[in-house]
Amino acid sequence: MMEVLIPLAVPVADADAAANMAQTMASPGSREGLLDGPVCAAVTAAGHVLVLEQGNNRIQALDTGGSAARLFGGNTSAAFALKPRTAVDYLDLAVEHTGYIYVLVRDRDSGGVLALDLYTPDGQFPATTNRVNAGKVGIDLFRNAYTLNYEPMVGGNYVEPSVSFWTPGT
Repeated sequence: MMEVLIPLAVPVADADAAANMAQTMASPGSREGLLDGPVCAAVTAAGHVLVLEQGNNRIQALDTGGSAARLFGGNTSAAFALKPRTAVDYLDLAVEHTGYIYVLVRDRDSGGVLALDLYTPDGQFPATTNRVNAGKVGIDLFRNAYTLNYEPMVGGNYVEPSVSFWTPGT
């Protein structure tokens, strides 16, 4: 589910009867505006919320009120299907300022190999990068990728959390 909270103009205590309650906006389902197995969400530069759904194998766009936002397929659809795969776990989602969408995927059929899939702002799949060792991903204004990962430390055999940084080629 997705809940939307519209804040009041003047702050009030949570216990105050005047405090707004969050409203459920996206119940389970497969139609636009409904969710099945949401994994994570990201906000576009235009203020739309992109939701990565494991159950529906798609990314769906919602407005800040929780309603479906038609951003894909020439503004005809609020969702697009992800690259067809079997036995995958979607781990994370990031969107950069021009609308390119990055999806971090673990392929269970290949022993848990991770990939970073790229989708255009219109929902088309142009490329993937395999063997990206990451648990989370973030993209900045210049399309630099930052990932949270767990690598063995040099000189030891223990695992430490770290952040990696990749700069796109020219």
